[in-house]
Amino acid sequence: MDDVGLVRHQLSMEESRAERLDHELAEAAAIGRLLLNKNEELRNEALQLREGLVAAENGEREAKEATQRHRELALRARQAAQRETEELRQELLPVEDRAWQTEAASSKRDRDLLTKIERLQRSLQDRRGTSLCVWSGAG
Repeated sequence: MDDVGLVRHQLSMEESRAERLDHELAEAAAIGRLLLNKNEELRNEALQLREGLVAAENGEREAKEATQRHRELALRARQAAQRETEELRQELLPVEDRAWQTEAASSKRDRDLLTKIERLQRSLQDRRGTSLCVWSGAG
């Protein structure tokens, strides 16, 4: 091999090496693009997850606040019902007292009426006895 042949051989080897490097560079660029695309997908997914997390945290906070409001409303309602019950109880006491007094007075009137009826019956019986005696000549 003369010098020209040697140079041609070296040039052919360099061209083959350059083609191999071009091919490897193209593969590396394709892999780089895939990695960039995958990285972008992962960023988007992370962003969606972060947004979901923020929404979940907001929902949890709102649920806690709603639960607290519900507890406060329930407590207020229970207290209002207790107050109303006590007020009604206080209103009922005098009515019950009057009812007992009325019942007691009514019972006394009933007893008095029964006593009067019994007296009238005895009086009537006494008169019948007397009139019977008058009619029979005993009186």
